[in-house]
Amino acid sequence: MKEQFSGKTNLKRNEEFLNHFPHGIHRSNYYTSFVKADWKVVYHYPVVKDEPKYELFNLKQDPFEAENLAKKILRN
Repeated sequence: MKEQFSGKTNLKRNEEFLNHFPHGIHRSNYYTSFVKADWKVVYHYPVVKDEPKYELFNLKQDPFEAENLAKKILRN
């Protein structure tokens, strides 16, 4: 951890992060996100008859998550 505080890369550090979050009215809407290195994928669980929704971002190229790359991939 000492390396991270000095601005050096800690090669032992795992750069994966999984998050599951209930949100919305009465916590009825859920999503799970997974970040690994420069990539983030978000899965929104379907509510009633909705289709599941996916989001994919390259955080290095798009740190503000403005372009959902999943739309391009899932169209094909």
